[in-house]
Amino acid sequence: MNFVKKYWKYFIIFILCIIFFSLLLSVLNKSNLGFDKMVYEDFIFKIRNDDLTMVLKIITSLSNPLFLIVLSVVIFFLIKSKKEKGYFVFNICFITLINQLLKYLIIRPRPGLNVLIQENGYSFPSGHAMASVAFYGYLIHLLWQSKWSKTYKYIGTVILIVLILAICFSRIYLGAHYTSDIIAGICLSLIHLIIYISILKKKES
Repeated sequence: MNFVKKYWKYFIIFILCIIFFSLLLSVLNKSNLGFDKMVYEDFIFKIRNDDLTMVLKIITSLSNPLFLIVLSVVIFFLIKSKKEKGYFVFNICFITLINQLLKYLIIRPRPGLNVLIQENGYSFPSGHAMASVAFYGYLIHLLWQSKWSKTYKYIGTVILIVLILAICFSRIYLGAHYTSDIIAGICLSLIHLIIYISILKKKES
């Protein structure tokens, strides 16, 4: 049990790295397009309808840069500790920088067919996926650092996880990203969060 407790984070990071780099190599070699196409043709196209499209357009806006900036300002003033304010700001700024750097290094075009929402820039990895996991994932961390009861912490965690998954799904559904873009973005942000929060905990201990 002690071994598992001590090294579980490294194991998860290792698995996430394997998934991310497998997808990255596939994208660079242009060999994963069949998987992305299959998701669209066998699932997404079959469930598309006007009502779901309207809902998912609203959900996807919850990870737009402007919305996250406004929400960040509100949360920034709610956080009492100056250190925590700095940690919070660095988290989202760092993940945004990494995302933009990778996009301009990999230069993968966005999906061009059956697009329900127009986006600029490159596709891999998904900025919305990375931002939502890093931003709302860090809110989960702050939630568990708070003095709220465990019941509220569990409810808040479930709501935020569902929100993250809904945002990520909306990007595929609306044609803004390939499925591989989303999975890669999730993996990368989870790696970042695990390492970042571990560093902060060691710093505070």
